[in-house]
Amino acid sequence: MYRKLFLCIFISSSVCATVVAAAAEVLVGGASGPAALAILLVWASVIVLCALTAAQLAERFSKSVSKASGSDSPERKYPELGPLAERIRRQNRLIGKQMGELRHRQDEFMSIISVMQEGFILADAEGMLLSCNSSALKLLGADDAIGDGRVTELCRDPEFSKLVRRGLSGERVEGVLAVGGRFCQVMVNPEMLDGKLEGIGVVILDVTEREQRDALRREFTSNVSHELKTPLTTIRGTAELLASGMVRPEDEQGFLKSICGETERLIALIEDILRLSRLDEGRLNEEKTETDLFSLSKAVAERISQTAKDAKVRLRVEGESAVVNGVPLILDEMIFNLVDNGIKYNRPGGSVAVTVKKEKDGVLLDVSDTGIGIPQEHLGRIFERFYRVDKSRSKSLGGTGLGLSIVKHAAGCHGAELSIKSRVGCGTSVSVFFKK
Repeated sequence: MYRKLFLCIFISSSVCATVVAAAAEVLVGGASGPAALAILLVWASVIVLCALTAAQLAERFSKSVSKASGSDSPERKYPELGPLAERIRRQNRLIGKQMGELRHRQDEFMSIISVMQEGFILADAEGMLLSCNSSALKLLGADDAIGDGRVTELCRDPEFSKLVRRGLSGERVEGVLAVGGRFCQVMVNPEMLDGKLEGIGVVILDVTEREQRDALRREFTSNVSHELKTPLTTIRGTAELLASGMVRPEDEQGFLKSICGETERLIALIEDILRLSRLDEGRLNEEKTETDLFSLSKAVAERISQTAKDAKVRLRVEGESAVVNGVPLILDEMIFNLVDNGIKYNRPGGSVAVTVKKEKDGVLLDVSDTGIGIPQEHLGRIFERFYRVDKSRSKSLGGTGLGLSIVKHAAGCHGAELSIKSRVGCGTSVSVFFKK
């Protein structure tokens, strides 16, 4: 084919040269107008014919090259195209292999981000969405990802839009959003190439539990500071009065008793805080053993019987022997706190009943009293640290506000279910169910 093309070009060039030479000779020789016009027409016709012939051959050559990678090998018809066709086929195979690797990596990438619990978003330099997993949609409260939409359309929170805009400006930023009652930590990372922004990656973490723990820690610190400050202030004030000599000798005994009482309350508070700390961190001094709840309840009742007599409250233990796998010391503290509360918040002539019985799926421990009861609006928070329904009554009875919190944590350490029922003026019943 190359030979044909070269031959066509050579012949066309020769003809054109001959025609041009003849036309020049005629014009120089002073040919008449009609003769010169005829020669020019012939010259133009030859040039057009050569151009059409060259265009046709070029088109046939182009078609042959475009089919070089197909099954109909053009080198059979045009041997000159063999090396070119083979090279094109090698390039096609290489491109096909590379495209297959890219598809495999893309599928692998999508598989990884689809099972991530963290939200993951990719966007281009204009903020247009490229990729987004289902966790990101869930955390941001979005119904669906907009295929060609902007990242900021996934969440209407102004803080989220602000973080994305700062990321698109090339700044690495992070912040915490409150979305749908949950807290999300958003981290925006710009992707730079040769100093130019190529896009951004957004990672979203659910930090609700962390934020709640931090809030509880701050509240606990504040409450502990207040609870410790109150008895210390009383002790200091009383001691200053005694030291100044302003107290009459006959009144000194009462002031000293006040100091002793506040000191005991302070020690009890610190001991309860240490117990909660051990329960929170899982630092248990004893291993779990087979413990009879009925025998343990009777031992607690015997130990606290004098307190019940002083309060004119009848205390009884009912049920049967039932063994659970637990830490005896923690179980003892749990039962003691429940019984102690039942006595403290009772009325003269009332009663506290501790019942232990076996059930189909486990063991039930129930402590019921006929005391003042708890209003329904307080039942949801009664196990919180330092939460008191009647603060003045609780402090006057020597309560630290941590008893039921210890009960809750003790039950959690043993995988037990805790429930409470109460009616104002009728009493309270707290149940702990130990699963088999």
